[in-house]
Amino acid sequence: MELLCAKYPELLQFDKLTQAYSKELEPYYRVYTQEVSNSSATISLRLAVFLITMCRIVKPKTILDLGSGFSSFVFRHFMKNDALELTVHSVDTSSYWLDKTRNFLLSYKLPASHLITWKAFLRQSTQKYDFVLCDISMGVRIQALPIILSFTGPSTVAIFDDIHIPLYSRRLKYWLQKSPHNSYSLKFYTEDEFGRYSLAVTA
Repeated sequence: MELLCAKYPELLQFDKLTQAYSKELEPYYRVYTQEVSNSSATISLRLAVFLITMCRIVKPKTILDLGSGFSSFVFRHFMKNDALELTVHSVDTSSYWLDKTRNFLLSYKLPASHLITWKAFLRQSTQKYDFVLCDISMGVRIQALPIILSFTGPSTVAIFDDIHIPLYSRRLKYWLQKSPHNSYSLKFYTEDEFGRYSLAVTA
């Protein structure tokens, strides 16, 4: 926690920001978890709050959203409310879930462009992103970690969810040891009632 706050001093005010941003996102989260997907299959509200906090700190111009869903809403909500020129690519292994995400976005008049399947995304994208969330299906995550890390550059902030899963955590740490990245536990900021929490990765 101390190391991450040293890098991003704004996080020292996280408790205060959490109150404000939870009120901002919670009504949408409640609708999403009641009408689209249950809370155990959706990113936690704590992670959603952390994502919008970090976006407002680093002000990314490009976001890679691996695993469509409520995170896709959070990033586009940030884009609309903060009036930024921002491109968000939301990627999923399932066309069905991309359609569910698209419908939810459109129901709140948010942009629903750049929703793409994982296979199609791999065929066309080689760019580096300013901000990355990795929450795509676990089978893909474990196998594709080197590819996912290749989308990060010197200024990228990448968030990897579900670090509580031992096999996934070990594989991620294995690949991070082979790359010039620093990692920061986000347990303090993102741990939820299911024991899930995230890891931040920067160059």
